[in-house]
Amino acid sequence: MPFSTTPPVVVIVNDDPTQLHLLSAILRKSDMSVHSYLSAEEALVWMDSSEPPSVIITDLYMPEVDSWRFCWLLRSKEYAAFNEVPILVVSATYAGDEIEGITTDLGVNAFMSSPVEPLAFVATVQRLVNGETDVPSLRVLVVEDSKYNYPQFLDRYLSYEI
Repeated sequence: MPFSTTPPVVVIVNDDPTQLHLLSAILRKSDMSVHSYLSAEEALVWMDSSEPPSVIITDLYMPEVDSWRFCWLLRSKEYAAFNEVPILVVSATYAGDEIEGITTDLGVNAFMSSPVEPLAFVATVQRLVNGETDVPSLRVLVVEDSKYNYPQFLDRYLSYEI
């Protein structure tokens, strides 16, 4: 990514005013331009499709349009200008193995448990601004019930180049 002198523009959506203020303050202190919204509806109304933000940060559970729907909308044809904008979910609701599934299901680029550690939060946002992602690689389970086909399948699989 080319060097830019303008600060990254970050949209934060969280229905909890305290969390919204805290996350916004952390990023502003790191010289990022932050636009804060208490609802997904408000963010969708005010986000400018001609100038998409560098990153969108959202909580999972909010009234009206929750983040599940919000993320789906951001990845839809209706909001095509935001399809490639990295999304970071910050939530206290999930942890452990559930995070990988949620990240994949929502089409988001990263997930952090709340409360966030400020330095780790800023580092994650900066990685997303720079085009890096925390999305785990997909895993595939193949079941082959023929002991005769297995060696051929394995040879083909291992010789495949991406």
